[in-house]
Amino acid sequence: LLGSKIISRTAKFLSTSRKRLKAMESLIGLIQNFPYEDPKYEKLQENMERLRAKFRQVCSLLNVATDFKEYIRGSTGMSF
Repeated sequence: LLGSKIISRTAKFLSTSRKRLKAMESLIGLIQNFPYEDPKYEKLQENMERLRAKFRQVCSLLNVATDFKEYIRGSTGMSF
């Protein structure tokens, strides 16, 4: 019983890790193939929407907020 629970949790962890990795790889590919130098690119808006959607997916999979203002606000006032 305990062994099957461990196997089940391990399988779930690996599945989630693969999803995260695949989403990250996809986001990196979108960024690398983005046509930065061509502002007249016909599918610019479409590609931007795809990139934003993938970014939101990656943030969700990693449990990271997509709005970084909270992180920036939280770091003010700190000194090292």
